[in-house]
Amino acid sequence: MHVPAWIGYVPLLMVLFAMWRRSRNIHKPLRGNGTTLLIPAFGIMTGIPFVMLHPDGHIGIDAPLWQPMVAVLVGLVFAVPLVYHTNYERRADGQIYQRSAQMLLLTFGVLVGLRVVMRLLLSDMDVLTETALFFLMVVTYIVTWRIASFLKYRRVLNETGGSSALA
Repeated sequence: MHVPAWIGYVPLLMVLFAMWRRSRNIHKPLRGNGTTLLIPAFGIMTGIPFVMLHPDGHIGIDAPLWQPMVAVLVGLVFAVPLVYHTNYERRADGQIYQRSAQMLLLTFGVLVGLRVVMRLLLSDMDVLTETALFFLMVVTYIVTWRIASFLKYRRVLNETGGSSALA
């Protein structure tokens, strides 16, 4: 099956769009109890069955056990700078905002660049296995980052008044 070359740019465009949205929303307060921070984690996890089900009918990743473990470990390492640079604060108007995200955007861009380099280095691997391992890595760092973001938001919410404006 031939895949058009431009398809490879779709993930890059999605990342650029996500970074643009994040930078645009930095001046808007977060509302409610923070559960909306978890939506991307649940959204990306819906792809797990599609990566785990192979065309020939078997389930799982066709790789030695150490490879998925390394993918999870790399995902956890990638999550560390994202978690570190994601912070929230209550401002004078009483609402909770994400702190300046320039370093977060830079970190996210660097991680995407590292993913591209890693994909090029592992291009001799079976395509389905490579896709599954990279997806496992991405799920690990996004889920870890979003859960940590939720916990940081909840800490600010509970420290400084108990509730954010719901308007």
